[in-house]
Amino acid sequence: MIRARATRPLVAALVFACAPAGPEATDLPTPPTPFDSAPAQADGRLDLPDVWSPGGADADADGHLADRDCDDTDPAVHPGAVERCNGRDDDCDGHLDADDPDFVGARFTWWPDRDGDGFGDTAAAPLVTCRIPDGAWSLVGGDCDDEEDEVAPPRTELCNGRDDDCDGLVDFDDPDLEAASTTWWPDLDRDGWGDDRQPSVRACVRPTPQWSTRPGDCDDTRREAHPDAGESCNDLDDDCDGLVDLQDPDIRPTAERCNGLDDDCDGGADDLDPDGPPVNDRDIVEVYWDRDGDLSADSGPQLRCAPLPGQVRADAGVLLSYLDCDDQDPSRAPHHVDTVCDGHDAACRGPVERTVATQDDLAPALEALADGGTLCLGPGAFRGTLVADGSLGVVGAGSDATTWVARETTQRMIGATGRLSLVGLTLDGEGRPVEGGAEGLGGLHARDVVVTHLGCAAETCLGHGLLLGPSTSSPVGKAKAGKDLVLQDVRIEDVWSVHGASTVQGLGLWADAWSASLDGVEVRGIVAVSPPGGPAPVTWSAVALRVGALQPSPVPSGQVTVEDVTVNAAPTVDLVSGAVELALPDPPPLRVRHVLLRTAGRAYAAPVTFRLPSQGAWSVTQVDLRDLRLEARTFSASGLYVLGNAGSVVSHAVVAGVDARAEQGVPGAVVQVDGAETHNLTIVGTHTETTVGAVQWAGFAGSRTIRSSAFVDVTWSTAQPITSPEPLAAGTIACHAYATSGTPSTAGTTPPRFVDWDPARPAVDWDLHLAPGSPLRDAGDIRFPDPDGSAPDIGAYSGDLEDW
Repeated sequence: MIRARATRPLVAALVFACAPAGPEATDLPTPPTPFDSAPAQADGRLDLPDVWSPGGADADADGHLADRDCDDTDPAVHPGAVERCNGRDDDCDGHLDADDPDFVGARFTWWPDRDGDGFGDTAAAPLVTCRIPDGAWSLVGGDCDDEEDEVAPPRTELCNGRDDDCDGLVDFDDPDLEAASTTWWPDLDRDGWGDDRQPSVRACVRPTPQWSTRPGDCDDTRREAHPDAGESCNDLDDDCDGLVDLQDPDIRPTAERCNGLDDDCDGGADDLDPDGPPVNDRDIVEVYWDRDGDLSADSGPQLRCAPLPGQVRADAGVLLSYLDCDDQDPSRAPHHVDTVCDGHDAACRGPVERTVATQDDLAPALEALADGGTLCLGPGAFRGTLVADGSLGVVGAGSDATTWVARETTQRMIGATGRLSLVGLTLDGEGRPVEGGAEGLGGLHARDVVVTHLGCAAETCLGHGLLLGPSTSSPVGKAKAGKDLVLQDVRIEDVWSVHGASTVQGLGLWADAWSASLDGVEVRGIVAVSPPGGPAPVTWSAVALRVGALQPSPVPSGQVTVEDVTVNAAPTVDLVSGAVELALPDPPPLRVRHVLLRTAGRAYAAPVTFRLPSQGAWSVTQVDLRDLRLEARTFSASGLYVLGNAGSVVSHAVVAGVDARAEQGVPGAVVQVDGAETHNLTIVGTHTETTVGAVQWAGFAGSRTIRSSAFVDVTWSTAQPITSPEPLAAGTIACHAYATSGTPSTAGTTPPRFVDWDPARPAVDWDLHLAPGSPLRDAGDIRFPDPDGSAPDIGAYSGDLEDW
């Protein structure tokens, strides 16, 4: 719609503009116009109408022509109409609704309400309108913080450092401050209830932990007394209702329980109840007195709600003995062994101790110690046989100063039906074919001991150097509680059997124990030979070392070394587990060197065998095997054999210089792992002629994973170096590995970056090192240095696949 107040010149211009022009124009009569009959005004101008419209001057017939009517389609809209609240300009004056000075109606003032709490921000610009505006607005102002909906005039003033009710006053300056959260009563027993009989304080925050906003505590010295407590029989008002014990109708005698209360109201609480301790309470425990803390009790068990100081719970499983002869002296207990040679009765057996300075003093001392005790030897050599009926200790001046020499007898040099303890001496068989060095039936402890020059000519050679047993069955079948093995700095060397024994087991050490700790143990120079024409078919097992235990030792294990083991068995002899077998839940770090196993029979396991318990996540770590040779008619494994379970792990193992040959092509491998995961395994300079290859994972169901391992200069007689029921994990490397045909192995990814410091020497000589700047991290045992003195290099690695 166009509104115009046309003047005459403009209309003339429009008329002229519409007339034809040019030489072809036709003369047409001029149409009549309203101007022709318009009367003249006093000033001589024409009295013109407001609008001239070809279509009519008032389309909505509201009495107002289109040039003044701002909506000539609506008769309610025209100059002079009443301005209403409808969002349009009713009177055509250019103003809408409440913005029009002529508006007749209610105007409302709206304030921004950004936090939506119903109160607007009166400090902001208001909006005056007759309608409800879009967005967050409120007709009620007074909000002093329009960003926080918890702040508004009707809110309650709280202790929070702000003006909650918008009255200009904050916290304690405001008389409207909520009193319930600011009045604090003393709460000395910290039971959450304050003593309202004492003066209170007003504060916005708790003054100290010993104040509470809840009054009503009637005894602020006992945490058990407050309005929420239950009434107990103790001559006290526990629930703060002014009534004591049976006077209080809230009390209900119940069965006595272990809770520190007299539940049955008979005058005694817990195990001090006249009726005795509440034996049916699930919290009752069985305890022993052990005042000196030596894990030996001086009386039978008692029932208590809780152990008193100096008592030990029976179910803790830590007591080692009972009937302590002196429960005030921790150095005396029945489970101790007299080994200190100071006249002190450590084992509660009486002062059974004999000091021997010369051979002439030995005979009466041995007679006195037939039932057990302690033999104290001075420096020098002593010859004899000592077998005690009980626990026995033999203490010398040091393994290089005191020597116990065997007699020409078939008995063991030293033995005990109970625990045997050896300290600071050498057992020297002088090459005689005696029954053995030392035997403990109830436990074996040895420290700074050397067992040497022992020969076995008996039909059975069992634990010829040291024996904890005896038993020819599995350790888990014969081990008993209290039968422990602890060896520290013990060397067993030059032990032999050459007379065709039908049973050879642990010529160096044989032990069936409850727990075993081996630290600094060395077994060297073990020889087992059966000449042709020997005994009927027999089985030899763990010829050098055999240790089995049921549970982890409380004493950590250390290094065990086995070197120079020679087995040359008759055709009728079958080897089981070869040279070393450890059936322990926590096997020690093991180092094995120079082992030759030769038999025309069968080899069922390997020179080194680990048998882990079927329950528990056990680990075989830091195993270093070098220069092992196995020749047999058939064999199932030819280097390292681990019989584990799905929770076991073999890690940081090195197998180097293994040469395994069999007359018959049967399954066998340099390393065989049944069930356990294998990490950081290195095989170097080995050869096997079997139908399997270099490494075999088989056996029990469970995880069989090899990762972060390397094979260097490995040869085998089959096309596949690794046999595994599952794919090899990322990071497994075959480096310089070839079949006997010379075909390079394709197992793994790119080789590790090695530097051969002396290329003239083969890799089996162990001179490969990580190249300078190699991203690999050497995870080997630093106690096994290379021959050149450097830290171990290719023994074991760690790192992600991208490091290889």
